[in-house]
Amino acid sequence: MKKYRWPLIWITAWLINYLSHSLFELNTSSSLDLKSIILDTLGHEEVTSLSKARDYRLRIYWEASVLGSLVAYFAACVWGIRTYLQCIGMTLRHPIILVGAVTVASELFRIGTSGESSAGFNTIFCTTYEALQHSPYVTPDFMAQVTFLIKLTNVLAISSPGFLLMGICAALTIPDSGRRPSLELLVERDSTIDQSVLVGSLMMLMGLIHMGCWMDWPVGIWANSDLKTDVMALTASVYEYWGICFSIMLLGVYGGSKWVWKTIVMDVLSANHPDIDPRSFIADHDLGFGIRRHLPHAIAIALPVLSSLGGSGSNLFTMH
Repeated sequence: MKKYRWPLIWITAWLINYLSHSLFELNTSSSLDLKSIILDTLGHEEVTSLSKARDYRLRIYWEASVLGSLVAYFAACVWGIRTYLQCIGMTLRHPIILVGAVTVASELFRIGTSGESSAGFNTIFCTTYEALQHSPYVTPDFMAQVTFLIKLTNVLAISSPGFLLMGICAALTIPDSGRRPSLELLVERDSTIDQSVLVGSLMMLMGLIHMGCWMDWPVGIWANSDLKTDVMALTASVYEYWGICFSIMLLGVYGGSKWVWKTIVMDVLSANHPDIDPRSFIADHDLGFGIRRHLPHAIAIALPVLSSLGGSGSNLFTMH
């Protein structure tokens, strides 16, 4: 029986993440142009009662998205740690911890080496941050609170995928207790894998909404104009891009996990329960693909891209 198929899931997640960021980084020059447009326009915008009201509305949307993101990231961390502790055997304890550590370290390295040459850094973070620093609507005290919340959110955003992947990889292992795996264990682990896509979808959806509300904040304050419409359309396209990437990530990791677990179940049954037909067991316990059973999981996979169809983050709450 092949016990070490779980690294395939980590490799799948890492490759999709790497390709998503690499493709987005092709837009470096455009991201610098966008940054200049937003910062230049901010300096010429007149402060009015209406613009103050817009700023108040947009900061509330962002604060709500921060709360949602923090809860979702924390839930993903808790689920991953809990699943890891429940499922892992002694033999693979350290290798799977290494998976989480490498996942977090690779994200830290990517962020640490990005800067003015990074489209992601400019478009998603730096432009709004610098706009708020120069905004007449944002006091130094409030900016300090924004900075703290951004740092806290980023810490959890970087950590939660590592913990989530640790839980998924642990669920794709068989305990090394020396006893043959029970049939109940095979069914329980399949249910655990089903949970992972729901947790992952919530994590990515709330992160996506937070990103959109953050990018919308400085531009949404502007008076209505063709420039505002065009820039908001651009931020919406960024939102849609990452919505597609996140849904692909969920599909790749969940679909791959289900396939890996199905092959493990067949191996376990063949080696330890020769009196049971593996295909009949999979069908009887609904471990294969079924439209009715997996409809919630299909919706969870599609949620990031479906949410992006509404435009940027704050567009999910109201129309500009």
